[in-house]
Amino acid sequence: MRIDISKNPAPVSSTFERKTMFQIEADSTEIGVARLLEEFGNNYKMEIIRCAFASERAMIPVPPNLSYQYPDGMPRGRLGVVLSVIPAKNRRVFLAFAIQLVDWQMLWAPTSVFVDAAKLLMHNPIAGNIMKDIWRKWDVNNDIPLPAGVQRVWNGETKKSEVLYVKTRLPYLS
Repeated sequence: MRIDISKNPAPVSSTFERKTMFQIEADSTEIGVARLLEEFGNNYKMEIIRCAFASERAMIPVPPNLSYQYPDGMPRGRLGVVLSVIPAKNRRVFLAFAIQLVDWQMLWAPTSVFVDAAKLLMHNPIAGNIMKDIWRKWDVNNDIPLPAGVQRVWNGETKKSEVLYVKTRLPYLS
C-alpha cells in the first residue's frame, strides 16, 4: 500500500515515498513517526488511520448492493438489519467508535466526513449516506434506532455531536 503524499502540505523525501506506512513505523529510528506526525499534521494522521483501517476487515460490512438500493439514505427500520452483521457483543463498541470517528473528522474535514468514514469503516465509499444515517439515527447506548423525530446533529459551537428532538432542539435522553 502506498501513501498518497499529494495531500501532505510539506515536501517529502524520496526515501519517504518508497516506504509504506508500516515500514516507516517499523523503522522509526530513520525518520521517526513522532517527528512525521508533528511535521505533516492532520493530513498525515488521517493517512495513518486510512492505512490501519485498510489492512483490516470492514468494521461495518455493508454490501455494495445496499449502497445502490439506498442512495438517498436508509430508513431507521432498515438500519438494524444492516448493523445485525456486526456481532452483538461488538456492535455497541464498534458503533460508539464510528460516532467518535465521525465527530473527530467533523472537526477538521466536515465536507466529506461520511464518505471518508464509509471508506474506513465499511470499505465502501458509496455507502456515505448509510454511514450518515447510522450516525444520525442510531442509539448506540440501547443498540436500537433513535425514535422518529430524534437525531444526532453536529453542534458547531461546542464542536461535538448531540442527540436532539428535531423540532424543539431539546436534548434527547435515552
